[in-house]
Amino acid sequence: MWFDPTTLFVALIVTLDVAGLSLLWSWARDRAEKMLAWSGGALLLASVGVALFSGTIRLPPGLHEAIGPAVIIIATSTVWTGARAFNGRPPCWTAIIIGPLAWLLFWASPLFAGWVPFRSFYGSALIALFMLLAAREFRAGEPLPGRLPLALLIAAHAFVMLLRTPIIVGLLPAGALPFHSPWLGVVLLEAIAFVQMTAILVIGLTKQRLEARLRQAAATDPLTGLCNRRAFFEQGTARLAACARAGRPAAVAIFDLDEFKAVNDTYGHAAGDAVLKAFARAVALCLAPSGIAGRIGGEEFAIMLPDCDARAATEVARCLMERFTQQAAAASERGILCTASGGMALSADGQGSMEDLLNAADLALYDAKREGDNMLRLAPHVATLVATAAAMPAAGTMRPA
Repeated sequence: MWFDPTTLFVALIVTLDVAGLSLLWSWARDRAEKMLAWSGGALLLASVGVALFSGTIRLPPGLHEAIGPAVIIIATSTVWTGARAFNGRPPCWTAIIIGPLAWLLFWASPLFAGWVPFRSFYGSALIALFMLLAAREFRAGEPLPGRLPLALLIAAHAFVMLLRTPIIVGLLPAGALPFHSPWLGVVLLEAIAFVQMTAILVIGLTKQRLEARLRQAAATDPLTGLCNRRAFFEQGTARLAACARAGRPAAVAIFDLDEFKAVNDTYGHAAGDAVLKAFARAVALCLAPSGIAGRIGGEEFAIMLPDCDARAATEVARCLMERFTQQAAAASERGILCTASGGMALSADGQGSMEDLLNAADLALYDAKREGDNMLRLAPHVATLVATAAAMPAAGTMRPA
């Protein structure tokens, strides 16, 4: 038993309207997520296009074949634009204009009336092109569980769009029109299911990103963008366990900004914040992607370096201290020269706990602070491994450059 195409066209229009309004309602609750607005608008546009193409909205003879598909092509390009917005990319207005323009030029040419199967395939190809572009865009960007299912769904629908021409038109009896095809109902049912699933996955994807950002905010120091104390400890523990399983070394270092209170008292808290941010910039310059850095106290920072022996870890620590001095001077209006002291602990094979390494590094930091500013010390059990890591030259901790 075949479904009545007229009824299914109405069902598709209603589905597009409901899904589009649902996405716009979600966007109204979270205006920052522009993809919801683009996607909701795209589905409402597609509803108008389907109504025009199917004759549900009456037009002068022949115009429904021109305007209806053109509106649907605009709608699919808008879906692609929404995917770009989700990844923080601007709309590509040129492509949005070229798509429907290509269809209207084809409709005005002699080829349009010449061969019905080619007409159907041409329109489907334009729609499928934007669908595949949207699928590719959704697959890119920050890793989210919902990206792949949504990209696969859109790509699968694009291939259905390309296959519908031989299915609907190729099996028609001679002289029959596409609307007479018994397979049209199946294609419309697929479109209805696609719209419903797309709306669900789009809303789910935006929720996943919101949850990921909330988790990131809960684990991040708001001033410096580094891990907060809890996140540093949790991530460091996981990396240390991985090193232990592989028998690889790991190092932990704690840094204290020398005479930081004097910076705040002399130059103000804005200057103090700039100095803290300068340390975060130094971290970005010196740490490898596998390293972890966190702000664990007011002016205390820590780093965890997987797969680093004492020599390599000391080089990173020296780099960080030197870069911090440079970044702090560049960040402050008065060219304040600041230094940091550090203590480091090493596990040669990843054994031990994160708490033990932090405690050992903290004791080494106390030794460094007792000797003066701008000093680096290793915990006693690793100090003999690197002769050159015994100390750094003392320097003034705060003075105009």
